[in-house]
Amino acid sequence: MFYTYGGVFVGAVWLMGLGAFVASAFQGADPLEGVRDAADAILPGSGTWLLVAALPGLISVITVNIYAASIETITIIDSIRPVRPTRTLRVVTCLAIATAAVIGSLLSTGEFLANFSSFLVVLLYVLVPWTSINLVDYYLVRKGHYVVRDIFTPNGVYGAWGWRGLLAYAIGIVAMIPFVVTVWFTGPIAQLLGGADLALFVGLAASAIAYVLLSRSLDLDRERAAAERDVTETGHQAVAFSSRRR
Repeated sequence: MFYTYGGVFVGAVWLMGLGAFVASAFQGADPLEGVRDAADAILPGSGTWLLVAALPGLISVITVNIYAASIETITIIDSIRPVRPTRTLRVVTCLAIATAAVIGSLLSTGEFLANFSSFLVVLLYVLVPWTSINLVDYYLVRKGHYVVRDIFTPNGVYGAWGWRGLLAYAIGIVAMIPFVVTVWFTGPIAQLLGGADLALFVGLAASAIAYVLLSRSLDLDRERAAAERDVTETGHQAVAFSSRRR
């Protein structure tokens, strides 16, 4: 595990460090031009060759991202209406995602980095409240007791929709709005704070508190009994950290 983590960590950190160095040394320059100029400053004439050498890696990353987005899109569709992830379907979704990416990059020409940075921030806004709910559910509410097979069964103990989680998620998103900072919209409280972005912390806390309060109506004893039966009947590991009954 250490070697896997070390490879991922080193592979990401040195690029982040390089990006920070280029951004500070060549302020206002295009990212590609900055990398080229930095390489030329170290070894004259090496900048262009460095960009050419990095092209295969860039293409492979883009390819993996498009394919991953394709699989995720098919998964979303399958959760609404069952579909088979055939080769044709995967090719079509890959082409659709690639086309959407090209159109998006063309429409944002001139302010691409600012728009892309805000897009990444919005992804964090969307993910943080849901992550908070999952962690609270596991460690504070259900304490690791789950009926594994019912997670995939609409008529199981959890039902087709977890309205408590969805409502807590919505509360977290709404609570974040006054604090968000993007190129498209800055919340009123963020403006009063001089552009300080506290939305992630607000969403984390709001969704967690809301979910804890909403979960007070759960019948946890019935769920734990079902979890124990699931272990006995199927051998699923329903309790990860705590195997004791409450």
